[in-house]
Amino acid sequence: MGDILYPVISPDGTEVAFQQDGQLKVAPLGGGIVRTLAVSDCCPTWGPDGFLYYSTPGGDLSRVPVHGGPVEEVLRTDSVSTDYYGFLQVLPRGEVAIFMKWGATSEENVIEAVRLATGERTVLTPGIKGSVTSTGHLVFATMDGRLLAAPFDSREMRLTGPAIPLIDGVFIDSDAIPYFSLSEEGTLVYLSASGGTVGQMEFTWVTRAGVAQPVDPGYTISLPTNTGWRLSPDETRIAFNSVRDGTTDVRIKHLPDGPEERITFSQDDESRPFWAPDGQHVTYFSGPDIGNFNVWSRRADGTGDPVLVLDDVRSVAQGSWSPDGQWLILRAGATAAMGLGMRDILAFRPGVDSAAVPLVANPQFFEGAPEISPNGRWLAYISNEAGQQEVFVRPFPDVNSTRVRISASGGFGPLWAKSGSELFYVDGTGALVAVRFDPTTGQPQGQQTLFAIPAGFHVQAENNFYDVTADGERFLMVRRFVSDEDDSGDLGYVLVQNFFEELKRLVPN
Repeated sequence: MGDILYPVISPDGTEVAFQQDGQLKVAPLGGGIVRTLAVSDCCPTWGPDGFLYYSTPGGDLSRVPVHGGPVEEVLRTDSVSTDYYGFLQVLPRGEVAIFMKWGATSEENVIEAVRLATGERTVLTPGIKGSVTSTGHLVFATMDGRLLAAPFDSREMRLTGPAIPLIDGVFIDSDAIPYFSLSEEGTLVYLSASGGTVGQMEFTWVTRAGVAQPVDPGYTISLPTNTGWRLSPDETRIAFNSVRDGTTDVRIKHLPDGPEERITFSQDDESRPFWAPDGQHVTYFSGPDIGNFNVWSRRADGTGDPVLVLDDVRSVAQGSWSPDGQWLILRAGATAAMGLGMRDILAFRPGVDSAAVPLVANPQFFEGAPEISPNGRWLAYISNEAGQQEVFVRPFPDVNSTRVRISASGGFGPLWAKSGSELFYVDGTGALVAVRFDPTTGQPQGQQTLFAIPAGFHVQAENNFYDVTADGERFLMVRRFVSDEDDSGDLGYVLVQNFFEELKRLVPN
């Protein structure tokens, strides 16, 4: 099984809606058949009208009947913007809803209200993941991990008083999603980040036995939504992207405890960098909006100008070079209108091809995370053609001659050992697996589970979320940063009963 994300209990307490493998599903809590309702990307919520509301892969808001039926569009994002909508809550009378809008930067994340019949919208406040209570308050979080509340007039779609801070230390993940939930009866539960620094992560070495230690103690980064990092071929540097001062740029970290350098300066976001085989250039993705990312290259020492490698008709979002530098293998992005089936693997030869061509591209499924083996003969990738994300290997470049399935019960994040005799991936339980692989025949020869990736580590299926050293003994990962002053490195859930009584006392309405 793939990862289960964003679980939310139905109002009558009998079912749970969640996302799994890019699909919105519902399961009876008492046991029974799990039903699949729609292709989704984030944040399902139960409406009072018999519908489930959710975010599409392109960031629009749609709804589907809870027992299945046709999908209806609720709110569409601007096709030329990087906005993304989620956490829509339909208020009891069914006339007004609130939702979160992720903007191009964290400073542009806001809570909005919309009148569903007319589409009239208004920005209520900067913040993330709002929730309107039966007491007439809007409760929401901020990027610094605070939970606030303000009196709210749903008919007028406006706040009628200032927002008052209530709780500090709510955990915010790298996708700017706060971990808190409110029941209709007034119980609050949230994930406390008191054991770590909100929003800050650190590079970490992890051995094959699962022993972790920081790469450079005290050094932290702030991850964007579309992120990635890679070790340089000589293992002296890390190329990564991080959010600083509201912009996402490519940066170079010198190992083990050297400086960090920024090497891109565009107004557009730059994401998912990876090294060219020469070790002197970094390839990355950038563009004016999420539906128009192109491939760029920049010298790792920051000299010279960025070079446009590929401006394709399709947006591209993830990739790797063949060892000889002749082929660039890419994963095509997908807007809401295109659908997940347009997440394909493409191939491009700079200086030879005028455009990227489909390599593994079935319109009924999505394919991604392409990685070429060190001998250049095998392509590892993920696909949901088996019903969930699994890892496959095909010959390269003759990808249609055969196909071998590597994972059995869910898999993503394939990565080759530099020897070519091992292929790593993360299985459906969140454990890192090493597969013995014959680089001559292309056949797996058994596998071993190395360790379960601990809570607090960043794991994201279609990002380059880990790398491996040349000797195959250590993995470069990112985990939540815990300073020496923190009491504990453990995340913990906090339950607050009768929260509405405290809310009415602290925020008069």
